[in-house]
Amino acid sequence: MGESASARFRPRLMLMTDRRRLVAAAGQSEAAWSDLLLDQISGALAGGVDLVQIRERDLAPRALVTFLRRLWHAVPGASTRVVINDRLDIARAAGAAGVHLPEAGLPLEDVLAGVSADKFLVGSSVHRTGDASLRRSASYLLAGTVQASESKPAGWRTIGWTGLADIAAAAGTTPVLAIGGLGAADVSRVRQAGASGLAAIGALLPEPGARDVGESVRQRAARIVFAFDSQEGVSYTREAGR
Repeated sequence: MGESASARFRPRLMLMTDRRRLVAAAGQSEAAWSDLLLDQISGALAGGVDLVQIRERDLAPRALVTFLRRLWHAVPGASTRVVINDRLDIARAAGAAGVHLPEAGLPLEDVLAGVSADKFLVGSSVHRTGDASLRRSASYLLAGTVQASESKPAGWRTIGWTGLADIAAAAGTTPVLAIGGLGAADVSRVRQAGASGLAAIGALLPEPGARDVGESVRQRAARIVFAFDSQEGVSYTREAGR
């Protein structure tokens, strides 16, 4: 991955998986999660998603490894764009692109000491500027929650646009992905805040009633990517609170 993962790789769009929300959106039984998740990831990658974070914390290790092997076989090249939430052992054993560390997960420096930063992405969640400053050695940072989100309970603390801008500034050259109730309509503000991109769960679920889950997700991803493409070359002056 070049000079270093963080220096070369600047993601704009990440899909974060949530198989339960996916099953509900597709109107199917929970038993169909594996097929649906495969379709969702395939469609997201076809639509231009840079990274997929498999965030299925309660999934048994064997079930997760089985799914990853199926994904690598069904979608050539998927392994180079998939990071696994928290499970460093599975990420390395399955040949994923990297691991994403929750704020209370494994210590970042300990993980970096055991992998090659040129070949293995190590992302980290941050919620405060101090954490962003301390975790600049990560391949990328995931900052949030920016706005209220269905993934978080009512009253969950949000950092807002000012908080995102502060974290992006504290991160220096390390790419920052914003998360929390974001989609295509928020791309301009994401870029204005200094973030390289955004991560999404809800914005990359299929449209309700979609007959083809993969195609629906592909279209939704492509709209967000187009919004980023439309912002290329636009110069922003960062202003707090905007």
